[in-house]
Amino acid sequence: MKASVIITTYNTPTYLAMVLESLISQTHRNFEVVVCDDGSSDDTHEVIARFRKRDKPFELLHYWNEDSGFRPGQARNGGMKAASGDWFVFIDGDILTHPRFIESHLKAARPNRVLFGARVKLNEVFSGELTEDLIRERGIERIYKEAFSRCREAEYSPVNEKWTDALNGKIMQRYGATWSPFAAMAWTGFCAVLPRPLKWKTAFKTGSNFSADAQLVKRVNGFDEAFGIGGGEDGEFFMRLSNAGAVAWPVLFSAVAYHLNHPDNWEHAGEQRDKALAIERKTIESGKVRCENGLAEHDYGLIK
Repeated sequence: MKASVIITTYNTPTYLAMVLESLISQTHRNFEVVVCDDGSSDDTHEVIARFRKRDKPFELLHYWNEDSGFRPGQARNGGMKAASGDWFVFIDGDILTHPRFIESHLKAARPNRVLFGARVKLNEVFSGELTEDLIRERGIERIYKEAFSRCREAEYSPVNEKWTDALNGKIMQRYGATWSPFAAMAWTGFCAVLPRPLKWKTAFKTGSNFSADAQLVKRVNGFDEAFGIGGGEDGEFFMRLSNAGAVAWPVLFSAVAYHLNHPDNWEHAGEQRDKALAIERKTIESGKVRCENGLAEHDYGLIK
């Protein structure tokens, strides 16, 4: 099975270079990388041009659309139109991957599943110490293990302040970047006995580490571009996947990711937050599966 790794980025070329470096060492070798660029300047283009010359196991595609505000959903839709993989793996341009990251996603891949991993949030000091050369020479998993007591953020604050989210956040912040087949098996076994609705409720849903069958993503028409500037489209996208009958499935403790530190782009309050919640409520109430302005309708930007 061929994977398409869909990476969203915007003007963080140093982080993107480290992400691409971490993907070079993947144990699974049949994949492509699609950088979904939300209007970055030339520095990002130069990083991609440099990596295209590198000896690497993947083809590197670059989708770019004009900078018109924070629009990660639109960038992803454009990149997915160019993707040729059977399975889409979504990460952000600040997510470093364990060498078994893609392998772990594909081992759990089934036609009607949406796979959810997690990520440990690295603190500002440790993120600033990491470099592309350091990751190439030593590997992020080794660096993380050696710095385990000092590299993670002290607090993990999800957008939704439910007690279950807070508990999940604390567990993942402590153990989420530990590749453990035994812990992964136990978590998967727990999930297997739950009814499908509970699988969705207990899933550690994050837009920066998840994957799904390419045909399933196309069936729901990708991300809803009605969200516009500001983001927040991930949750509604997951709701439509659930409405389509997909099953949420964990790849915790196997599809391990390390989240480089940065300020949040998503607004936790205000007009954009209210607009996003209104779209989500409409999706829940209507049982909508396919958005009206998404992947199929996306017609701007270009592949470089």
